[in-house]
Amino acid sequence: MKIFIDGPDAIGKSTLARYLSNKYDLNLYHMTSGNKNDYAEHLDFITRDENLLCDRFCGGEYVYPHIFNRQAKLSNDEFNRLFEEMQKHNCVYVVLYAKDINMLKSRLDARGEEYDDIELQNQLFREYAQYLPKRDSFLSFELSDVESYNRMFYALDKLCKGDVC
Repeated sequence: MKIFIDGPDAIGKSTLARYLSNKYDLNLYHMTSGNKNDYAEHLDFITRDENLLCDRFCGGEYVYPHIFNRQAKLSNDEFNRLFEEMQKHNCVYVVLYAKDINMLKSRLDARGEEYDDIELQNQLFREYAQYLPKRDSFLSFELSDVESYNRMFYALDKLCKGDVC
């Protein structure tokens, strides 16, 4: 079983990652800007012979080059090839974004973190979610309240109990 999660800061990726990795006994990885984040590194995670979950994955290479005005480390062709490999290896890919940007701001405030670019992050992850190929194991969730989080947990548990994971 392999699960990859993307979304803006403070959306709940790490909470979801800890929950799923504990429930399904998955090795947990947290990708950051310190990773190579190139095609080879992403492909390595997809093809590893282990049950794993990555908190952050290739979506950052769609979002962060726009925010930090830098060259993307993945081309559109490489994104498409990664999506094909994820499907071939029965990976679950989840993209999260917020309906209410104030939810993200209050979480970042509570952490003592800045949120100058959080609206743009959220907007770009929402756009990115629309770019995902239509697959049963590629999911996106607009999160805003406890009920929306519960629906997300239910959908992921249902998917991970099936043959996809």
